[in-house]
Amino acid sequence: MEDAADEDTTHETTEDTTDETSAEASDHEEAEDADQEDADQEDTDRDGTEPARPRRLGARAVARAAVEQIAEMTGRTPEGVTSVARSEDGWSVEVEMVEVRRIPDSADVLAVYQADLDADAELIGYRRMRRYNRGAGGDA
Repeated sequence: MEDAADEDTTHETTEDTTDETSAEASDHEEAEDADQEDADQEDTDRDGTEPARPRRLGARAVARAAVEQIAEMTGRTPEGVTSVARSEDGWSVEVEMVEVRRIPDSADVLAVYQADLDADAELIGYRRMRRYNRGAGGDA
């Protein structure tokens, strides 16, 4: 008889756990739906219409795009961004690249490339501005 009572208790516990798990999953789905609705509302103006023009890219996004595109074009390893500035037609970004790796690292040859990007962060053109040894510094 005790075995039958144990089985009933085990069955009830399993059902309770399943109900709790289902409730947690439902709560999680509702939270995700609410987050998506908030994101959708942010894409419209206060009067409910779509924005008149797309959001402009910021300096960080443009710099990231410049680094990726210059690295792809040159096959070199990017070291960092040294400047980002708006221009008449888009953006001008200077990216420091490793031209030649040497041992020790302080003997590496670096170069600064200027990348010209349009307003959508697409590469229009680039050029190497200067080369120097890492230990010598570029602005000396």
